Amino acid sequence: MAYKQELWQEAKKRCRLGDEEIRMAKEMGLNPKSLIKNIPGPKESWKAPVKYWIRDMYEERQIKAAQKPKKAERSILLFPEFQNMELIEGIRKQYDPFVSLISPHITLVFPFVSRYKEKDVKELVKEKS
Repeated sequence: MAYKQELWQEAKKRCRLGDEEIRMAKEMGLNPKSLIKNIPGPKESWKAPVKYWIRDMYEERQIKAAQKPKKAERSILLFPEFQNMELIEGIRKQYDPFVSLISPHITLVFPFVSRYKEKDVKELVKEKS
């Protein structure tokens, strides 16, 4: 851990980066060694300094992420019928470390396709509860 911190400190110093650029680089999953490798050499006047390279790459990734279509996020929690409880508990005891803490349920988390509209889901949940 300390070694990795030393690498980041070295990259910060050699690449003349600020805390914000370090945060961006870490967020993008960049390695401190790759930052040091990308320091422009004397004959690489065409190459942008690492500070600007990180900022440009971060901005491009933010734009791409904003352009991705948003998926509808929905989750539904279902509780099984009582007659199936023994079967479900048997399976859970085998595979679920939280069997004693959480009652049996089924969680459906996005993205799943539902034939129901949100209004219909609310009515169904209200009806079942």
